[in-house]
Amino acid sequence: MELNDIKLGRIILFHGNAWISKKIQELTKSHWNHCGIYVGHGEIREACFKGVVRTPLTHYLEGGGEMMVVKLKEATDEDHIRFAIRSGDYHGKGYGFVQLLLILWTLKNKDKWWVREILLLWNKIVKRLICSENIAKIVADEGFQAVSGVDLAEVMPCHYEPK
Repeated sequence: MELNDIKLGRIILFHGNAWISKKIQELTKSHWNHCGIYVGHGEIREACFKGVVRTPLTHYLEGGGEMMVVKLKEATDEDHIRFAIRSGDYHGKGYGFVQLLLILWTLKNKDKWWVREILLLWNKIVKRLICSENIAKIVADEGFQAVSGVDLAEVMPCHYEPK
């Protein structure tokens, strides 16, 4: 798949090489460490350290990163277009630095159940987002359950050759 072939509203998973990317991969045991929603014109809407913003896909790919394009099994192309539109509702929201730190800490200290409760309470109060939470909210707003391995219908590797 080429960048020009990506359809509006698809979920994009990234594998990066930055130190925080490596830490997320190590703790979550996942190859993927970041995600966003494709909003057209070669851009995704993502929750990153700058908050919820639009970012060119090439930002993640030029440094040798990988990406995967995902279509939810139960979602139509029209549903995915609504995901892209709905993502605008979260544009400008702040990034959840505290949530990220708590999640990373909780993954390492699974026996500390009370930290999860603090995280849930913090999310209700602060309304800041991390990348996976941003995607889950957009998908839930459109009536779909949170993303998991069984919800994925098409998972397509995407190739990028820097110019």
